Amino acid sequence: MEPLVVVGSMATRHALAELGGIYRGRTGRDVTMRAAGGVTVAEEVRAGARADVVVLAAGAMDGLEAAGHL
Repeated sequence: MEPLVVVGSMATRHALAELGGIYRGRTGRDVTMRAAGGVTVAEEVRAGARADVVVLAAGAMDGLEAAGHL
């Protein structure tokens, strides 16, 4: 099984790392995480980067959803 791919802003990196460890422990599934600036993450998602979970500020998430990227 492919790892769960989680991307988020730098502000969420510590929380996502903790949650990823919990998820991995409970499911046995690997988790790949990447944190970057929110604008960068949003641009990558718009460009088609693979992500199973995206965690960004509400405005960025709303924009991605409105554009059909979530």
